[in-house]
Amino acid sequence: MIRTLRLAAAAVFCLAAAPQPMDPNMSDPHAATPQPPQPAQQPSIGQADMDADGTIILHLRAVSPTAIGDAQIRYPKDHPQYKMILEHLGGLEPGQSKPVPPFE
Repeated sequence: MIRTLRLAAAAVFCLAAAPQPMDPNMSDPHAATPQPPQPAQQPSIGQADMDADGTIILHLRAVSPTAIGDAQIRYPKDHPQYKMILEHLGGLEPGQSKPVPPFE
């Protein structure tokens, strides 16, 4: 049984290490299909939620090599920065949640 496992492991290793075909006309069934480049995604700095009354709640996180900081900030509809935050999020509806992109 152990010898069978060793032989199976050796066969898998040899298949994985096998050279790839050099002729571009040869088909490699194991080659991944080329994918078009994806646009770079900005990391999220947290999550935004909107309450039924329209209040925007930001759940934010900042990470550095020496510290981690969490914050929850509430923006009711009458807050002076409400419109700016809503535009930064690309809109938000009551009951909806979405990632918060970094602020520039």
